[in-house]
Amino acid sequence: MAGPDEAQGPEREVFLLGGVGVFEADAESGLITRANRAFGELLGYPEAELSGLPVADLAETAPAEGVPVRFRRKDGGGIVLELHTTRLEREGGAYTLTVAQRRPEGGPGVPGAPSAPQPAAPTASAPVIVWLTDPEGRCTFLSGAWYDFTGQTPPGGLGLGWAEVLHPDDRELVGATLAAAGEALRPFRLDFRLRRRDGLYRWVIGVATPRFGDDGAFLGFVGSVIDITERKEAEAALRDSEARYRSLFSSIDEGFNVIELLLDAEGRPTDYRFLEINPAFAGQTGLTAEQTLGKTVLEVIPGLEPFWIETYGRVALTGEPTRFEHEAAALGRAYDVYAFRLGGPESLKVAVLFSDVTERKRLQEALRGSLGELETIYRTAPVGLALFDPEGRYRRVNDRLAEINGVEAS
Repeated sequence: MAGPDEAQGPEREVFLLGGVGVFEADAESGLITRANRAFGELLGYPEAELSGLPVADLAETAPAEGVPVRFRRKDGGGIVLELHTTRLEREGGAYTLTVAQRRPEGGPGVPGAPSAPQPAAPTASAPVIVWLTDPEGRCTFLSGAWYDFTGQTPPGGLGLGWAEVLHPDDRELVGATLAAAGEALRPFRLDFRLRRRDGLYRWVIGVATPRFGDDGAFLGFVGSVIDITERKEAEAALRDSEARYRSLFSSIDEGFNVIELLLDAEGRPTDYRFLEINPAFAGQTGLTAEQTLGKTVLEVIPGLEPFWIETYGRVALTGEPTRFEHEAAALGRAYDVYAFRLGGPESLKVAVLFSDVTERKRLQEALRGSLGELETIYRTAPVGLALFDPEGRYRRVNDRLAEINGVEAS
């Protein structure tokens, strides 16, 4: 069996992603040709045992793009996965590269299958799109979820083709943000609109991290995109309508709470009290209404970092909304937060809309580690390796190929 380290091109980087289940199968026979460790762990198999098994024999229902599918684990149990597949070509024939995600709890069930408890899963229900760029910002890889979402066909989104589905009003902003981040060699996150396959524009959030070689050379970005349209609509509705706010308060998947800041004699924020929480609050924090309502945050979480009180205090005192990501170390979780003041200048009430992004943060760390390992393998391989652009010109060569050809490695 060919191991993950024998994969070629940008898809190899996706195959080695830590914490993400990935497997490759022959496009005609449906036989698994290789699987990474994360996929083996999902099904309870060592990686080597999955080689040669038909995907259809492991799935209790017919696999389909973006549809929850129940898989049989080696121990006889079951697990529901959502599959996102990319069909690729290489010498010897076509194959499929599939990213397998656990189906979030509380999502729609598997058609025709009885419900059963599932392992813990990330809270986001939308599939994550994974992408890679070269140093010039040209896209070199898009996961199958991109093509499913946008309706583009491979390799339509590669190079600068991805820009074709950006909202016209967002193209300049996205381009400028990507260029500035590449110039400064820094991570970035940006909300923008993408055209879905049905022609409608959806709000998404793009998060990216720069990649570097062993020599410190900038290699491009690795990033993800996820649909946040419902969150955007919720934020607008919460600002514009009290009635709408009440409806969303109980129905949205994101955690939501209303707090009231407590000030000392000099007007400085020292604590805040929980006034209201929505049903999703407990799932996002692990804290129930009985534990929180009417109590202050320092009563509930004595070790909470001052950052949270200070940040919400600024929102209450200035009336300026804020959005940020930050870790709540006392809870062992990281959150994406949008906070805004309720009421006029005299009000100390703040509304907080948030999502648990701990899993995404963990995957980003795993991405950085896996890509560093990949670069080391590329540079030190005993055989010559090269990357070419669509016109067949060299983009990069490793040390061994540079030695053979008498050129500089890149």
